[in-house]
Amino acid sequence: MSDNSQIRPRQSRAMRRMVALGVAVASMAGGLALGAGSANAASPYDITVKAAVASRGGQNSLKGRQFTAYKLADYVDGTYVSVGDKQLDGVAVDTPDALKPLLNKVLARTAGVSDVTKLPGWKASTNTAGDEQPGANAGGDPIAWMGGFRQTPAGQNAAGNDQAAGYFGYGWNESGPQGVGNNSPSKAYTGSVREFADNLVKDLAANPADQALLDKYKANSQPVACTAGDACTIPLSSSGVYLILDTGGTTRTEYVNANGFKGSWTTGTTQPMIVPTKPDDKDVATMDGYKPSDRTRLGTTGALGEIVVKNVVDEEELPHYIPKQRDETQNPGKDAADNGSDIGDVIPYVVSYRIADMSAYKAALDNGDKWSYEYRVLDYTQPGLKITGTPTVDLYGPEANLYDAKGKVLAKDKVTGADGKTVIQPKTSIALTRVDQIPAYAAKGAGTATGQAGQPDAWYYLSTDPNTDETHMIVGLGKWIVKNYGDIKLNDRTKTLYGSQFAIRYNALITPKILAHQNMTHNENWLDYTDTPHDVNSGSHHSTPHVVIRQWTYDIDLHKRASTSNAGLEGAEFKVTVKDNANPADKKANNSELKFVKVTPDAKNPDVYYYRLPSAGETANVSRVVTGRDGLLSIKGLDLGAYTLTETKAPRNYQLLKSSEDVRISAKFADDPTNFTTPDHQTESRLTISKNNSIIPLVKPMFNFAVTQANAPKGLTITATDAYWSGTDGSGKYYADDKTSWVDTQLTLWNQPINVMLAQTGGVIGFGAIVVTGAALLSGGLLLLARRRMEDDADPTAQAAA
Repeated sequence: MSDNSQIRPRQSRAMRRMVALGVAVASMAGGLALGAGSANAASPYDITVKAAVASRGGQNSLKGRQFTAYKLADYVDGTYVSVGDKQLDGVAVDTPDALKPLLNKVLARTAGVSDVTKLPGWKASTNTAGDEQPGANAGGDPIAWMGGFRQTPAGQNAAGNDQAAGYFGYGWNESGPQGVGNNSPSKAYTGSVREFADNLVKDLAANPADQALLDKYKANSQPVACTAGDACTIPLSSSGVYLILDTGGTTRTEYVNANGFKGSWTTGTTQPMIVPTKPDDKDVATMDGYKPSDRTRLGTTGALGEIVVKNVVDEEELPHYIPKQRDETQNPGKDAADNGSDIGDVIPYVVSYRIADMSAYKAALDNGDKWSYEYRVLDYTQPGLKITGTPTVDLYGPEANLYDAKGKVLAKDKVTGADGKTVIQPKTSIALTRVDQIPAYAAKGAGTATGQAGQPDAWYYLSTDPNTDETHMIVGLGKWIVKNYGDIKLNDRTKTLYGSQFAIRYNALITPKILAHQNMTHNENWLDYTDTPHDVNSGSHHSTPHVVIRQWTYDIDLHKRASTSNAGLEGAEFKVTVKDNANPADKKANNSELKFVKVTPDAKNPDVYYYRLPSAGETANVSRVVTGRDGLLSIKGLDLGAYTLTETKAPRNYQLLKSSEDVRISAKFADDPTNFTTPDHQTESRLTISKNNSIIPLVKPMFNFAVTQANAPKGLTITATDAYWSGTDGSGKYYADDKTSWVDTQLTLWNQPINVMLAQTGGVIGFGAIVVTGAALLSGGLLLLARRRMEDDADPTAQAAA
């Protein structure tokens, strides 16, 4: 290594008063982060802004961006050294004198001091000869001080390029006094460089004179307009350190992610970025031992002149699969997986969303600035679906797999790591405070130093309409996220919550109110969140796509009629048992006898009633269902499956059915895995009946659909044993989508009278004897006819008469 005293005087003076600029680190490091790989710029000065990775929007992250570069500092000629030595590599920088007051003010605010002269090492000390003492020289330069290390010549009581001796500045790269910089390629933006850039933008917004001053250092008169792509290049004409600002507004782009789910990228304005370029020929050192071997890096993990775009898009919050599902790891959830439910079923749900980059909001919190941040998970249910209990919130790291390979949610104790094997426990379980009123959103500029006023850090709201059981639930986590995000202060490399995932679990009850809602219900869930890191006190918020999960219940409606007159028969009594619950997880066991609640909708008309399964807290006090005065029997709120009707008491003057009859309810569904509705349609609903009893002597089945195919409405098919809704009406609407009962088929179960009047004699015989008696009469008639013929054959007169 050559003696630095041989460097020409201008260089020597510059290097005595300058601190070498530490270069930005990886693509996710604080505002100076660099992407990997070499630049493809047209000149060594150009800055390449790279698109985000696919999970953060990919090429869409550049769409609509409008970049302007401002030069904050120049490289000092002959000071660029990059030979792979962390204690040596660096470059000295020189901030224009006109900009220093502005940047000094911002640096003091960022460092938490009253003025920059109180920063350690800010002013150079001198030796006995009055010369600068480079061993403690920060150079009095805001950008140089931010570099966090020195590059000094040997001699004059200095040890030469001993970067570890300095202890001031923020250490933008690995050559800094900490020796590590703020590398965090897979985490959120960290370090005070991020805060410095944010604070600079805040100052410009508050002080038009400062903005006018900075405008004099624009490197491009017109913003560079970027389109969707892998990179966007900002042409520059000189090397140095640049501030890049984005004046592009929010853009929205439709997309289909890797799992086929449709959605849209909502791409916000890019956060301010500070980027050093590659050096030009004048910048590089020429002395032996200092000649650079690499012009693309300075002890960093990223390349000079490159940076990954820093904005926030919807996919930051959305997981890789549908963000809300029935929790089919539990039996109630498995029971609901076929989309059918009984009244009284409890359906568990799991909701999962991610945490976006919160560094700008956390920096505001740390600095005592005003901010507000909303992160609300909302769920609205339709009639008959009532959210019950208290939601629980567990937080998992970015590496956790909350879903299996097929996209189904994993049980809480089965969440795995990136290897798919290691079981990952929640980072923490977050306690929620219940609120009685929905906290208001903060208006623009109405944030406080601790976030939006009037709400706890983590809270939930739950209200239910007693008339319909529609439920409105909100879980608010915005303030908690910011306050617990992680430490992004000076030289801190604590892992933040960026990319971490919430698993919010809660239950909903299928209630009798579903019956007045065509036996169908669903709930809608979405995330409403703030996405303006460039303006942490904006008060704005927007929503992710809504996730809809649909559920059905079904009815059995039949008429009890007389086989001889078709009149309705009152008083037929049945036992109802489960023949096949169709879903192994169904709480109704096969061969079990069901009990019901008898419901009289109109107290003034007690002869009109129906039966349904009990809801939570109700007692099922009816073990036999009975036909009403018109012979109608209606059983409501059933899940898919087969049920057996056993007549235990026949209507008066009618025979008891000799065999039970079965009714099977089945359905088919269509689910488009690329959208957020589950399932999209019920494409078929079917009723299948048995034929175990017959009318004698006609040998006609006693269980039938009274409506024939010729008289069936469109979309309804009638066969001997099946009635089913299927097909579409030509507009794409499925006939079966809103069909959960079969009243149109007039499902009919006949009964035969105990006896039948014989017209010839006026006598009464048992109906069951008709066949035998008829056969006896028939045989007697044949015998009489044969005898007469024999007699006639013996009497010629009779033959003539014949």
